[in-house]
Amino acid sequence: MEFTESGLSFHFEDDRCYRIENAQGAIGVGEGIKKAEFLYIDAGNNLWVLEAKTTIANERKSKEEFDAQLQAIYEKLYNSLQLAVLGLAGRYQAVNEELPVEFKTADWSGLTIQLVLVIPEIPTLQLPVFSDKLRKKFSPWFLKVWNIKEANIQVLNRDIAQRKALCQ
Repeated sequence: MEFTESGLSFHFEDDRCYRIENAQGAIGVGEGIKKAEFLYIDAGNNLWVLEAKTTIANERKSKEEFDAQLQAIYEKLYNSLQLAVLGLAGRYQAVNEELPVEFKTADWSGLTIQLVLVIPEIPTLQLPVFSDKLRKKFSPWFLKVWNIKEANIQVLNRDIAQRKALCQ
């Protein structure tokens, strides 16, 4: 499976990647449900929930716009994880039917969940600040019940995403 989003090229095995944003089953769940670009299970037992944005608002110029965009990104990551798991649980049969083989056969208790925003051209020096802002959107309760480490909520640029084999 090959596709392009926000100026980034992605290439994954079909049975490891679920393009939830464009999936008919996920769209059918309801209007207005924000979804990330895709979920991907890599060979290292990581479940990547990835959103890609070309740019993000400048917080200094428009705090309201920045906060709104960050909230939307949070909702996309949160909702996409929930929808995939609810599909696996049979709560949304249309999602269940679309999920790739690897999602249905993986040991979900052993997956390391990675919630990632990729902004291709963001300077590396800004990544820790943006990552911290995104991490603060997720409640401690959510992180605890899903067993997600704060360090696994990240904002990446193209170079780092390529090093993690998330894009080309």
